[in-house]
Amino acid sequence: MFEISPVLKVWFLILALCFLGIIANTLVKEDKLMHQKAQPQATTIPTKITLNPDVTQDTIEQTICVSGYTKTVRPNEAYTHHLKLKMLYDRGEQKKNARLYELDHWIPLTLGGAPSDPNNLVLQPWPDAKLKDKDEFKLGKCVCAHGLTLQAAQALMSTWKHPLPDSTYANCPNVPNSYK
Repeated sequence: MFEISPVLKVWFLILALCFLGIIANTLVKEDKLMHQKAQPQATTIPTKITLNPDVTQDTIEQTICVSGYTKTVRPNEAYTHHLKLKMLYDRGEQKKNARLYELDHWIPLTLGGAPSDPNNLVLQPWPDAKLKDKDEFKLGKCVCAHGLTLQAAQALMSTWKHPLPDSTYANCPNVPNSYK
């Protein structure tokens, strides 16, 4: 019968342990990669701002200042869902990352932004979208209170960064600080 020397047994044991260690390390790395949270990319600010031609300073009382106005002009979900997936694909992101973004109107509907024009729709990471929603709400209330012109509010939103300067609301003392 063939017998393996004790030294050779030790070498086989060391090789086997090394091999198992390499496999275990590889599996751990793959597991970490699979479970990493996807990080949203930053919002790309549109280069061409598009507005709803029906909303002007002269028509705000019949459009954006009417309760429920945005429901009448908001694009349907099938359109926005398809556009969101196309935008994700165009920037090389996976479909599963859709949950990381709001498809946001860069110039909000409440300030006369174009409802369906892809030039006015951007993928915005949710934390930023929630902050922007608050500013949109306050600006819309300020415009409807005639403390700020529609054009001034649109200009602020076209280059939006949170927070907007406190001076933005100087002529709107009764504008609430929060919404919903």
